[in-house]
Amino acid sequence: MFNNKILTSTIILTLLTLTITVNIQQTISCSCALPESAITALNKSTVVFSGKAIKVKYIDPQTQDSPEPRIIVTFKVDQVWKGKVGKTFEIQTVFNKWTCRGFFFAEGNEYLVFSYLRKNDPSEYPNFDKKYSNIYDVSLCSGTNLLSQSKSFLEELGKGKSP
Repeated sequence: MFNNKILTSTIILTLLTLTITVNIQQTISCSCALPESAITALNKSTVVFSGKAIKVKYIDPQTQDSPEPRIIVTFKVDQVWKGKVGKTFEIQTVFNKWTCRGFFFAEGNEYLVFSYLRKNDPSEYPNFDKKYSNIYDVSLCSGTNLLSQSKSFLEELGKGKSP
């Protein structure tokens, strides 16, 4: 009976350790440095704006085969600091889970977005809208964040323009 308790405890501890290790690996897979300042992030971006994610369209199913599904996010824009941005703006990226690419956008949340222009590669993104030769994307390392967590960047940027 004593040996069964030890064996059971050992199995449980081993499973917990494996689970924690896998989750830590996924969490720390992105090792980029966040921008030191909003101005640094602004200078590296093509467009910078704040707005509410009004639609998050999944291009890929959310499965193990597609751990970071491709998404198209439509924003209702509030303020603009850089670039040609209208009242709505669309980015094409991935729903970030552990790499540096994309972001974990959710409908209804407000964001400060630092986006860059990249060439639309149909072989990499066959389901993205092919009418655009270039698309706007984001990175977890670009400075994009929830608006509620961007106070210091917003203070540094000052008041933006209306779209």
